Amino acid sequence: MVALKEAFLSLGSNNGDRNAALASARGLIIMEVGILKESSRVYETESWGFDDVPFLNQMVCVLTELAPHDLMAKILDLEARLGRTRNEDEEGYSARIIDIDIIFYADMVIDDSLLKIPHRLMHERKFILEPLMDIRPDLLHPVLNRSIRELLAECSDKLKVKGQSEDV
Repeated sequence: MVALKEAFLSLGSNNGDRNAALASARGLIIMEVGILKESSRVYETESWGFDDVPFLNQMVCVLTELAPHDLMAKILDLEARLGRTRNEDEEGYSARIIDIDIIFYADMVIDDSLLKIPHRLMHERKFILEPLMDIRPDLLHPVLNRSIRELLAECSDKLKVKGQSEDV
């Protein structure tokens, strides 16, 4: 029997029906990735790195039997099926119908050409830290050895992050 591992996934959308995109992503994650253990409320956040429609962001914790690289491949497939197109020639950030990032996978540290876990910039982004605070404020970053609560208190990100009702 394969052991289930906890994975924390950040969901974001700032193009089209943002709430529907998050709901569709959660549905596909439940059907194809694993058991939805926890989810944060939805947050509206200013766009990082460009001016556009604000993002809706949410953090989910899933129990999965997928190995980290298999999880990444599945996420890329889900994003494409939900309408995300990637232009590898583009520089910087742009609007997207859906964005799914692996923030943590158990307490693993992976740093290769295809995958970086923990997410390399998560500690600098309130739109990741605020939703993580909803579900796991005492979770320790395996490299920085700081809790989510500590990372948020130290975060210099000035972008506005506003929590919505939990019913979204």
